[in-house]
Amino acid sequence: AIVVANSFTAHRFIHLAKEHGLGAEAKEALLSAHFEKGGDIGSIDFLVRTGTGLGLDEAEVREALENGRFAEEVRADIAEARALGVSGVPFFVLDRKYGISGAQPAEVFGEALARAWAERSPLTVLAPGADGAACGPEGCS
Repeated sequence: AIVVANSFTAHRFIHLAKEHGLGAEAKEALLSAHFEKGGDIGSIDFLVRTGTGLGLDEAEVREALENGRFAEEVRADIAEARALGVSGVPFFVLDRKYGISGAQPAEVFGEALARAWAERSPLTVLAPGADGAACGPEGCS
């Protein structure tokens, strides 16, 4: 069963983990714990255990979460999300220009990614032709 918890402290924990280069690992650990194992991501004790499992210092994690560290950063994240028009989760933002709300079919994501990429980085061929070496998985010819 999923434990309903306020995720504000968990988001602060993710900021701490990012500071140590473990942001993606922390986010994955919390998502797995919450959705697959019913972990209480609002519990400081749970977050401390999760942090030590990732290699973070127990005392640093506990001190950061008990003393409100990273609260302003999370509030800034929330304000930015509101400014972008985010009103729920999941919500995906591509290049701060396109938003996809909710669970959508893969085709919607594919179209949005292709559109955002085409607008951001149109391909410009600077040296057309086959005058130079062509390289692939087998090496260069």
